[in-house]
Amino acid sequence: MTGLRRDAGPKVFVTGDLNLDHVIADLELGAVNRVHYGKPTAGGSAFNAALAFKQEGFDPIVFGAVGDDSAGDSILNELEYYNIGQLVTRDKSRPTAQCNILYFRGRDELRTIHYESNNANSYDAKGLHHAIARANLSPDDYLFSSLYILDQMDRNIEACRPFMNELAATEGRLIVDLVPHELYSFCDIDTVTSLLADNTWLVIGAFGTFCNLIHGGSKPVPPAPTRHDCETIARTFNSRYFLCHYGAGGIGYEILFSHDLQRQGPEPISRDTGYARLRTEQKRGFGDLLTAKAVRTLSEPTVLGPPVEGREGS
Repeated sequence: MTGLRRDAGPKVFVTGDLNLDHVIADLELGAVNRVHYGKPTAGGSAFNAALAFKQEGFDPIVFGAVGDDSAGDSILNELEYYNIGQLVTRDKSRPTAQCNILYFRGRDELRTIHYESNNANSYDAKGLHHAIARANLSPDDYLFSSLYILDQMDRNIEACRPFMNELAATEGRLIVDLVPHELYSFCDIDTVTSLLADNTWLVIGAFGTFCNLIHGGSKPVPPAPTRHDCETIARTFNSRYFLCHYGAGGIGYEILFSHDLQRQGPEPISRDTGYARLRTEQKRGFGDLLTAKAVRTLSEPTVLGPPVEGREGS
């Protein structure tokens, strides 16, 4: 594993994918397109989240793996450039993940991602255990994980449990992102909530993902969440706080609310994220930036009631 570099902000231990991204924009859906490849950039759920937390003044530490190749060198160099702590292993047998991210003209809600399944991204629970020990987290620090682990583990729920259990057993405030958005197509609500610790601090998800999980995809998703919808989400998921996205691209608006909605007044407040006005190159990693901003907001003592406390039992 590579080394750690320390900054003054609260630590955020970030897990997820480390990819080299090839972004292809302005495609016409259903047509033959000439594709012009630009310079690939570092990305993936772990890199994007770590960079977002860094921009918001946190001290991120990335746990993951890359191949022993030039693409892996590029990602590690980018982490070094942004002074992001690295607990990243080099896989001698599998290549660094490379993704093609396709954006379609006039379709803010439509994006396609293709990647080679045989890649170095790792969700090894034993390696995670040792990395968390090296990170030396306190109850006031944070851990971030998306459920993209399900894709990397071939949607084998039981194979994911050791990794998620290691996160749950760690001191710190656990943040879980409910992606991919079509979780409901291969998981039911009981399965998803069983992967989340009872003391999860923040759950993030698109309103459609929350609704389809709760109702099994059997009901149309309303255009915007009501207070009743927020109360249903809070009753269903094991989390102290929630960040719910909806609108353009599934992320045009956001609502940040707590498990105890009574502290927030009559209605949770919705905010325009500005996503619909972004250029294509600004949209990549935008959801992670919203997450980092929400965590910064929740770290302020006057937000959503009394001062934010650490996870129970920490």
